[in-house]
Amino acid sequence: MKKDFTYDVIVIGGGHAGCEAAYISALLKAKTLLLTINLDTIGETPCNPAFGGAGKSQIIREIDALGGIMPRIVDRSAIQVRMLNTKGGAAVHSLRMQIDREKYRYEMKVTLEKIPNLYVKQGKVKNLLFNNNELSGVICNTGSTYYGKKIIIAAGTFLGGKVILGETEYNAGRYGEPGSYSLSDNLKEIGFNTFKLKTGTPSRIAGNSIDFSGLEKQEHENIDQNFSIWEKNTVKNGRDCYVVRTDDKVHEIIRQNIEFSPLFKGIIEGKGPRYCPSIEDKVVRFFDKDSHKIFLEPEGNNTDEWYMQGFSSSLPEKIQNTMLKTIKGLENCHIFKPGYAVEYYSIDSTQLYNTLESKNIKNLYFAGQVNGTSGYEEAGAQGIIAGINAALSLKNKEKFTLSRNESYIGTLIDDLILKGTQKEPYRMFTSRMDNRMIARQDNAYYRLSEKAYLAGCITEEQFDIIKKKTLKIKEVNNYIAVNKVKNKTFLDMLKTQNTSLEDFPDIIKKFELTFDEIITIESDVKYAGYIEKHNKFLEMNKEWTEKKIPEFIDYFKIPNLTIEARQKFKEINPVTIGEAGRISGISSSDITALILYIRKIVKW
Repeated sequence: MKKDFTYDVIVIGGGHAGCEAAYISALLKAKTLLLTINLDTIGETPCNPAFGGAGKSQIIREIDALGGIMPRIVDRSAIQVRMLNTKGGAAVHSLRMQIDREKYRYEMKVTLEKIPNLYVKQGKVKNLLFNNNELSGVICNTGSTYYGKKIIIAAGTFLGGKVILGETEYNAGRYGEPGSYSLSDNLKEIGFNTFKLKTGTPSRIAGNSIDFSGLEKQEHENIDQNFSIWEKNTVKNGRDCYVVRTDDKVHEIIRQNIEFSPLFKGIIEGKGPRYCPSIEDKVVRFFDKDSHKIFLEPEGNNTDEWYMQGFSSSLPEKIQNTMLKTIKGLENCHIFKPGYAVEYYSIDSTQLYNTLESKNIKNLYFAGQVNGTSGYEEAGAQGIIAGINAALSLKNKEKFTLSRNESYIGTLIDDLILKGTQKEPYRMFTSRMDNRMIARQDNAYYRLSEKAYLAGCITEEQFDIIKKKTLKIKEVNNYIAVNKVKNKTFLDMLKTQNTSLEDFPDIIKKFELTFDEIITIESDVKYAGYIEKHNKFLEMNKEWTEKKIPEFIDYFKIPNLTIEARQKFKEINPVTIGEAGRISGISSSDITALILYIRKIVKW
């Protein structure tokens, strides 16, 4: 019996982090168990039914380059495609897709069910199981015990989850689904620092009760773009979205009823996402704004539910109903489901290594919102890193990490483990990425696929596709460097501000270039000066940033080190000088003191 309940990797949670972790772990030939409270909500998109956008499309492309599953499921489920930030350079171009929520769930569930080495099971984890202080498995609320060598907790908003709507509050991981409470208590008991966070979601309203006739339309763009390079999925008959705006009438209703807001009454203790506040929070914080833009987005092709992006609220349903009916086009709207808030526990992510393994308990990993992040893409990114590392460590292979210099995923994880989330939900933006002119959505494969191949995450056939594309780009670069038009090489022409490779259709035809290949060639030309300067900077600083800090070091014996630096170094335990320098609150003088001390005790 025990053999049937024994796995290499156990993943707790069937959200975006859990799905990604379980998929890649099984792909790497680890016998993997995915435990989820409800099989029918695997891959649920409880908030906005959309993926991508600024800072997030880059993450999805990186997940795809690493062999992940999210990008393919998004492409299969898309009902609207748009490219954002096209007025800026390619470094900030961001693909966004509206998806069919029901189809996304279905595609994810069916795909995971068919993966060799992956076993999907409905179950609620009650406690972690230890044997002689060694993590050995999980105990479910049914009494069943599942044994595992590695465990990944990807519990989303379910740890100690509580749904709040007006003065009504009840225990739940999200609307209509039970939370996880004994596991939350168990984590605290074994020494994890936890804190409360909050997220919210808007009302869902009936499409047949909306008057679209006078609303601003946001049309589907017929562009040949996908998140995944491994499959070809084209959106047919794309859906339109619409824009509405709040006005002073809506704002006045909120101001008059702010006393009923659980956010301002102190019922909600956890901090919400700074960059996606509730509508009542917007009205109070941005009191000088006359209106706020709201997007009406369809939930799918087989439902009449519409999502109100930018209008999350936890005010009582009666007040939400009054607010909505004041907005143009929504005068007769019917609410399918009111907006609500969820409060839940996250762990302090500085308790993790860059593999997302716990520093306190060996073989235990965390991924997704449980680490204090917000967003499907951020969750998927953590899931794939945790899954890869859990599977590789079973074979005693080298850990798999990405640096912040080469990827958005590396930046995300670096921020989490060194700075923490500052006890508010963390979101990725292009502004967080120091090297966004190098790490773009168009070149994710050229940056990361070799690493993925060496780790076993993509096949030789997949890697051959990237090698052929790389060779093609090299041939184009050689061609444009020597061939001329009007006494100027194509390369020199491309360096000018308003010239694009699309101005030379013969080159595109000759080399059969795809849209992304065109963008990659153009961007490398236009950003060449920046890239060269940045690479020189990295090379110059490489000697120190990659130096390992001795494990036996006692930070409290280092002279000229501030008390704050000593405390943070001891708590976070950075591996390299570079990591130490990126910890929030650490000064250059602290790093100098650290280097001088280490040079005295070891030979560098």
